[in-house]
Amino acid sequence: MTTRQLRITTGVILFTYVTTHFLNHALGLISLDAMESGRDVFLAVWRNWVGTFVLYGALLTHFSLALYAIYARRRLSNMTPAEILQLSLGLIVPFLLTVHVFGTRGLHETQGLEDTYAYELLFLWVNRPDVGLRQVILFLVAWTHACIGLHFYLRLRWWYRPALPYLYGGALLVPALGLLGFVAGGREVAQLAELARWVDALKRRIHWPADPDAAQAFVQDWTEIVQIVVLILILGAFALRGVRAMLERRRGLVRITYGNGRTVETIPGPTVLELSQQFNIPHASVCGGRGRCSTCRVRIHEGLESLPLPSPAEAAVLERVGAAPNVRLACQIRPHSNLGIMPLLPAQAGPNAAIARPGYLQGREREIVILFADLRAFTQFSEKKLPYDVVFVLNRYFAAMGTAIENAGGHVD
Repeated sequence: MTTRQLRITTGVILFTYVTTHFLNHALGLISLDAMESGRDVFLAVWRNWVGTFVLYGALLTHFSLALYAIYARRRLSNMTPAEILQLSLGLIVPFLLTVHVFGTRGLHETQGLEDTYAYELLFLWVNRPDVGLRQVILFLVAWTHACIGLHFYLRLRWWYRPALPYLYGGALLVPALGLLGFVAGGREVAQLAELARWVDALKRRIHWPADPDAAQAFVQDWTEIVQIVVLILILGAFALRGVRAMLERRRGLVRITYGNGRTVETIPGPTVLELSQQFNIPHASVCGGRGRCSTCRVRIHEGLESLPLPSPAEAAVLERVGAAPNVRLACQIRPHSNLGIMPLLPAQAGPNAAIARPGYLQGREREIVILFADLRAFTQFSEKKLPYDVVFVLNRYFAAMGTAIENAGGHVD
């Protein structure tokens, strides 16, 4: 599985988890009992060894890929506002998520606490509304991050634009229902919490920790540890960028010559697309350099032999558009020697240019021979002959010439 496929797969898993969590919250619009019943189904899916492995494996893998994206991208300054927002929100999630994970799953595993909705709403709505507000922000941040990612992934699909109004409606409706259910459930718990016997019964039912202060210290300590580790990893990704740039400067310069005659020199490492963006050379790129849309493809007329073979993901995209052997994706090639290229699509190419089309609509470069043949003094000949005689002579000529051309592998136009 490629890095791109792994990012998409883990992102879909996490999006599914957040969606089902919001839908469980939405049951609060019915009653607290409905939320608890929905929680039983929710935990049956996610709180078993398979669901746990899939969920936390996807979370760790997706975050690791975010760190790799920071390191791998040569220029952060050419990111679009949507890409900056998505990456920033993704890096914020771990800092908001840790206290929730250790306050629920962590206490459940270490002290046997049943983290029911009554417990969570009592804590988040009644006892610590500031933490409750942080959890609302967490869900909105994670949801927005996921929706931006899905937009980048789906916008190249032919059906995406017609379905966009419905998808947009769902993207607004699901979190809205979840938050309204959270508010309704919180109000119900707040009323019940006024009864001391209900609180006492709840604590017995959920196995409230015998030492609440120790439980709180456990959550706080592990939250701080994980947040410090996450911060170190993020800073480490940026630090490695600086180390890589320093090492690359020692390799010398490579020259990239564009079809319009413009030449740029740079250190090895960046992709051709990143170089175009760095030197303000217009270059199409609908998917933002993710190697999916094919709009950044270039014809290479110098230095093709020095490039490594396309990766499986790049080869699949090139095959989809019927590209010639000397056509590569500018966002996937990192030249380490001189290169001559010609972008094949206008810089203003949109998503429609990325949709696969029949092969006969795809241009390609081939070496051919064109033969133009004419009959000597044909105008005078045709003026002096009857139409029947002219057609007879032409048919004889076409038969002789056409047969010779087709036998040689040619085509008569």
